[in-house]
Amino acid sequence: MDWGTLVGTGLGALLGIGSTLAVDGARSRRDKEVRDEQLRRQVYGEYLIALSRTRSELRDIAHNIHDSPEDRARQVRDRVRENGAYELRHQLQLCAPTEVLALVDRVHAALRDFRDQVLNGATSQDETYRAKRASYEAAARDLREAMRRDLGVAPGD
Repeated sequence: MDWGTLVGTGLGALLGIGSTLAVDGARSRRDKEVRDEQLRRQVYGEYLIALSRTRSELRDIAHNIHDSPEDRARQVRDRVRENGAYELRHQLQLCAPTEVLALVDRVHAALRDFRDQVLNGATSQDETYRAKRASYEAAARDLREAMRRDLGVAPGD
């Protein structure tokens, strides 16, 4: 057998194996990127739902001026605890990029301020309540936009 044929066959095999490994590595990286994006999409959605539910329930409590301040404060604590936004925030810290995490912190602080207003007896007719709610809603809007950018989704309205 000719040495040239053996060398050519060996080089061909090495090139074939090398290209297969390169393609498999690229596919593996792409699969990981897809899984990571799916995880972020899921956690983002769950977090936004928890935030929305908490905001709606705080708003409902602030509109209910017939319950005693003690009952309203208990309702605030219960609803915030039940909705899971605080727990989901910890999950976000494991998978979200820095830009999103900065806005998560801003939303969390705004939600806490909004919650404290209602917890301390503010009603929907109080200017401080309206200001804290508006601050929270602006922070939540900025967070949604950052999440959409991170996921490559077209800007919303």
